[in-house]
Amino acid sequence: MSNTHVSLEACRWASRLMVLVLLLAVAAHLLSLVDPGWLLLVVAPLCLLLAVGLLVGLAQIFRLLNANREAAQRILTGNYATSFPVQENGLAGGMQESLAAMVDRMKHDLGLARGIMNSMVTPCAVADIKENFIFGNPALIRMVEQEGRPEDYYGNSIAHFFYGDASRPTVLGVAMREDKSISKEVVFTGRKGGKLDIHIDASPLYDLEGKIMGGPVRVHRPDGTTHPRGPHHPSE
Repeated sequence: MSNTHVSLEACRWASRLMVLVLLLAVAAHLLSLVDPGWLLLVVAPLCLLLAVGLLVGLAQIFRLLNANREAAQRILTGNYATSFPVQENGLAGGMQESLAAMVDRMKHDLGLARGIMNSMVTPCAVADIKENFIFGNPALIRMVEQEGRPEDYYGNSIAHFFYGDASRPTVLGVAMREDKSISKEVVFTGRKGGKLDIHIDASPLYDLEGKIMGGPVRVHRPDGTTHPRGPHHPSE
């Protein structure tokens, strides 16, 4: 629903309420001129009905808002199958349609981003703004000579993951601090002593407002090798 449509719907309801209040006020005035007793017998019950109607309407609104809050919390925890309650029409219906469209767009964009990341076969990693490891792939685990799955190391320092030393500067850290992309060739020593001549591509990663939120790093070798050579290889 567009903003214009929402505004028109709100104006209609406000106008109806104002007309109803005005009619009640006029009726109260006319009845008081004829017989003040009519004011208590007729207008008072009408006012009570109006108050009850408003309370019922507010209760429905609060139930809907609470249901939306609970649905949003489930989505935040990763339950993307959650849907917002459906309303048939009116202002509430338009709001629910907009929320559903927003979640569909979010799931599409998130699924696309995750699909691209999970499809990477070249060793790669992503760190947050504090240089904590938040994503990696199995090829990276093999190259670094770590054990287990990438998820086992999420939350650790990216420097500690690669080198075993959290205080050691990384190419990705420099790229984020200097806000620029960096390509660099290095001789990397794996956690078990294996060595590999590699090319590192690192760059800042920006959020939708243009602020740095972390950075990806991709590691590759001209010959396509991703396994380090042994620590006693003759070419060392």
